[in-house]
Amino acid sequence: MVEDKRKLIMDIALEHFAAFGYEKTSTNQIIHQAGISKGILFHYFSSKKQLYATVLDHGLERVASFMKDALSELPTDLFECIVGMSRAKMNFYLHEPATYKLLVGAFSAPIPEETADLIAERRRLMAAHMSVSFENVDMSKVRAGVDPSQAFDLVTSVVNLLSTRFIERHRERPDRGLELLEPFLEQIGQYLEMIESGIYSPLNKEGNKR
Repeated sequence: MVEDKRKLIMDIALEHFAAFGYEKTSTNQIIHQAGISKGILFHYFSSKKQLYATVLDHGLERVASFMKDALSELPTDLFECIVGMSRAKMNFYLHEPATYKLLVGAFSAPIPEETADLIAERRRLMAAHMSVSFENVDMSKVRAGVDPSQAFDLVTSVVNLLSTRFIERHRERPDRGLELLEPFLEQIGQYLEMIESGIYSPLNKEGNKR
């Protein structure tokens, strides 16, 4: 019974934090929807901030569990791995839309001073769960003269920049851009194809050597 009540509060809090963010979420509305008293809420969670931190941690645990399984199945080729990772992220977000909106709202919007400490710590965890490590990627196809670690940094930096830009553009939408994830994934694939094959034609490359 205790765990059921706690889970009910967390489920409702997830809906509210995902939809309204930390500052605009009202504990009174959570209490009303859960059919409990304020005393019961603060019996389980000492403050709104602790409730928010607990909901965030639960979301990150779900991300970590899902991505751990996804990472074990990714191809080792750099470009295939990055695309596979991006698709795995999208599949998780589509399966867990409230968690997606919660995390985007938490890590991309202007962060309230009250939650800055807990967000900074959890942002690092989020990045760790959502990244591919250099050691797990086969860089043997990189042409001679190219530093594999620099090539890896280039590709991952481009994808991270595109992801940041996507979130910044769509974070104010009610769905935080959830419905646009599929075309965004296609766009990532197009950028990666340009990097993999090169932007200049071979003829122009010869004529523009520095």
